[in-house]
Amino acid sequence: MGNLLSNLTPVVKNLLIINILFFVAQWALSDFMKNLELSTMVSEEFRPWQLATHFFMHANIPHLFFNMFALVIFGNHLERVWGPKRFLIFYMICALGAALIYLGWLYLEISQVETFINYYELNLLLRTQ
Repeated sequence: MGNLLSNLTPVVKNLLIINILFFVAQWALSDFMKNLELSTMVSEEFRPWQLATHFFMHANIPHLFFNMFALVIFGNHLERVWGPKRFLIFYMICALGAALIYLGWLYLEISQVETFINYYELNLLLRTQ
């Protein structure tokens, strides 16, 4: 494992550092960092910059570990083959694509729920809680 970390490529190393800093900041500055988590587009909490910041956010240590492990294992090889600029573009496109797929999936889920909801009954339900 030490050999693997000593041979990190520059972009992978910087992405690891950024992800770890964001993870620490999530605990230290939790109210501010909530603005960087990806919210659904219909939510009042959605901000356009979340499309570019969500992929630095991690729910817990295992989530961070496995994502960074995959970045080290696959990212080092891709960066060596493609070069730093092409790898970083690939990384960003994948992250943006993941956000769009996630938002699309949430939109489908929400629209399916909306077809079964009677808004009058929903308001009554919410008022009783």
